[in-house]
Amino acid sequence: MGIGASKSARLEKALVKAGDAPELAEEHFFGLENFGNTCYCNSVLQSLYFCEPMREHCLAHCAAREAEGERADDDLLGALADLFHDVSHKKKRCGVHAPRRFIGKLRSENELFNNHQHQDAHEFLNYLLNEAAELLEKRAKKKKQAEEGEGEGEEGEEGGGGGAGSSADHAKAGASGEAAAGGASGDAEGGGEEGGGEEGGGEEGAAPAEAPPEPEVPVAERMKKYEAKTWVHSIFEGVTTTETRCCNCDAVTSRDEAFLDLSIEIEQDSTLKECLDAFTNEEELKDEGKGGDNRFFCDRCKSLQDAKKWMRISRLPNVLALHLKRFKYVESLGRFKKLAYKVSFPMELRMDHVVNDGAAHPDRTYHLFAVVVHLGSGPNHGHYVSLVRRAAAAPPPATPAGARRRRRRRARAPRRRRFARTTSGCSSTTRASSW
Repeated sequence: MGIGASKSARLEKALVKAGDAPELAEEHFFGLENFGNTCYCNSVLQSLYFCEPMREHCLAHCAAREAEGERADDDLLGALADLFHDVSHKKKRCGVHAPRRFIGKLRSENELFNNHQHQDAHEFLNYLLNEAAELLEKRAKKKKQAEEGEGEGEEGEEGGGGGAGSSADHAKAGASGEAAAGGASGDAEGGGEEGGGEEGGGEEGAAPAEAPPEPEVPVAERMKKYEAKTWVHSIFEGVTTTETRCCNCDAVTSRDEAFLDLSIEIEQDSTLKECLDAFTNEEELKDEGKGGDNRFFCDRCKSLQDAKKWMRISRLPNVLALHLKRFKYVESLGRFKKLAYKVSFPMELRMDHVVNDGAAHPDRTYHLFAVVVHLGSGPNHGHYVSLVRRAAAAPPPATPAGARRRRRRRARAPRRRRFARTTSGCSSTTRASSW
């Protein structure tokens, strides 16, 4: 019996002992085989598999493709959906799965990953989520065009000569559009001539006053209009708002930016809350001298001005992905260095201290379910593992005998059993919950 098989056997025994846990009843636990430095990929895939909404949507996507006769779609999202389907429908509850098709598709789609070198797990996560979202958008657009084409065909059959009429209508609409554009242009030119006549006839000419900038729409109103483009966006997408206040006229300019994960700078012996606070701290934009002019161009003042800039989260995602930036470029060394800083993080996270006023659900609580960890001293070597925490089951009603049995079980069980370490070819992790 090999090492992988012995670990699978031990996990199988542990699952039998935990048979009374309802959250483990239908779960499958499979490690992913390493195909040459693919730990960056395997660790992220394990975390995404145990992200329940991501897995459910992937399985639904797989079923929809199969129902439409597109089960063999040769794209990265199809390969991901097939991988999740294969793992979740295994006859055994634990073991090792070889994601050959997914790795092959990843390497053929992106030259960055088409080698056996060490890669960055965060770059892979970004690529995978953005590629999946793009494929879903293309699929929705293609489906919409097909439906519109069918609708036009049905109208043509019912109307008989409707095809010609439709073309005439299109021609009329085009002519109308051109006339409208020409009319607008003529009015503008006429107005200019009249203005020029008045300017020539009058003793003094005055330039037209510029319209004042439109007032900023409140964040709450902007966020009400938010609509997720795809189910990937509905799971991971949030919105940050960067606001800049001019120190001369006090005008505030804001800019919204969507994100699928947040990259956070870290400090030595810090907490995740402190890192998030630093991420949203106020920054001064001013002339530092010696070519370091970092001032802000104010649209109201029409010039560079000292300003204050800060960032807040205006829309919290349903699943929050945080990236701790442990690789920092050091100029004196001429290379990236790994920051082995201790950053403590809680099992439950609230973000109300970094959200904008008016943001929806500012008191939302995230429950930690997965961590991807890099082991090693530098960015070009090392190993990635993932730690996944299963959802805590609600305890049964308290009875004296039941309470004693639960206390005995907790006393016998090691504290680390709520986490199962995942490496290439080893047992997979336990069930996920949220952030």
